[in-house]
Amino acid sequence: LGVVGIKDRDVVMKLVERLEDEDSAVRSAAVRALGSLGIRDRDVVMKIVDRLEDGDSGVREAAVRALGELGIRDRDVVMKIVDRLEDEDLLVRRAAVRALGKLGIKDRDVVMKIVERLEDEDSSVRRAAVDVLVSLGIKDRDVVMKILERLEHKDSDVRKAAVYALGSLGIKDRDVAMKIVEKLEHKDSNVRYAAVRALGLLGIRDRDVVMKIVERLEDEDSDVRDAAVKALGKLGIGDNDVVMKIVERLEDKDLLVRYAGVEALVKLSDEPEAIEKAIKKIRRSRVETKTGLQIAIRKFR
Repeated sequence: LGVVGIKDRDVVMKLVERLEDEDSAVRSAAVRALGSLGIRDRDVVMKIVDRLEDGDSGVREAAVRALGELGIRDRDVVMKIVDRLEDEDLLVRRAAVRALGKLGIKDRDVVMKIVERLEDEDSSVRRAAVDVLVSLGIKDRDVVMKILERLEHKDSDVRKAAVYALGSLGIKDRDVAMKIVEKLEHKDSNVRYAAVRALGLLGIRDRDVVMKIVERLEDEDSDVRDAAVKALGKLGIGDNDVVMKIVERLEDKDLLVRYAGVEALVKLSDEPEAIEKAIKKIRRSRVETKTGLQIAIRKFR
């Protein structure tokens, strides 16, 4: 019925009755139909809201989705959706995050609840939280600081979610940048990696920040070195000293770092001294990087 768009009152009320059906599949179908029909009648909406407490997770998910599709921004209804952010079922939690994003809810308390989902045990929920924060364009300082805290979370997936959120939101506040810079010295390599990536995504070209990233080119962890090379290439730092540091990474013991160095040099091809040094390195370069270096040199010239 929802698909064909029938809005006859009697039909609608029949669908509402099915919200109480003993079969969960029928209840779920009725919720989806009402959502598809765009029924915004207060009494009908509240009947859908009641299904947020349904014993079946499929029905709860359908109810959350329907309320998002209907664009119901009533605060009481919104807070009921917020409650589902902590549902035991991951599909319901993910639907709740997305519904709040679709509704464009920027209320501070609600946004903080979405930020908490960056620590969700399920990766799809964490990604949904990132996407919603980005779509909402949330740049509130306290919210950003809460995201920053996740850079030190014990779970690497949470740290990655935080990095993506910070980078995608495009927060270029110097104080925020320096908070991330502090994490470049963290004892956990995963945190250092997350910090380097965040700075690269943010496009921070401040000299002090850049030189801190350069220091990570010597990091003991290859993933951190790789992230640092890529960040510098992405930032387009053509300073000769910086370029020469990247050239040194062409001899890194890790293959991925060497490749990252080649790619970065292609982007930073305006330094003749670096070009000449790269050319000299071709002869003694490891076999697997020779092709990449030769391609890079052709692009330089």
